[in-house]
Amino acid sequence: MQRLSILITALAGIVLGQSVASEAFGAERGALSLVTAGDQNMVDYVKDYLGPLFEKDHPGVTVKAVGTGPGDAGSQKIYEKLEAERNNNSWDIDVAVIHQKAAGEMVTKGLL
Repeated sequence: MQRLSILITALAGIVLGQSVASEAFGAERGALSLVTAGDQNMVDYVKDYLGPLFEKDHPGVTVKAVGTGPGDAGSQKIYEKLEAERNNNSWDIDVAVIHQKAAGEMVTKGLL
């Protein structure tokens, strides 16, 4: 439960923060794309709570949340998507919420 709490806190900071990425990507496109390797509760949390808070602070920007499924399989799907985006030099994921186990490899390969 503590790990979930830390993840939610980190996610809130990422989504609600005044980050350069959110301003540069979200403001230009009108949407902030978030994918999560969590279960449906994580998707609902972003759609029902974090997204509306972000949208209130950033008028004209819509938060779009998509789940890839829980566990390592969900993180693997995000890994594959980011790798394909890198290979095509075309990015459409602004925020990725992945499991700790997958984060190291994604950073090492330049995907995060």
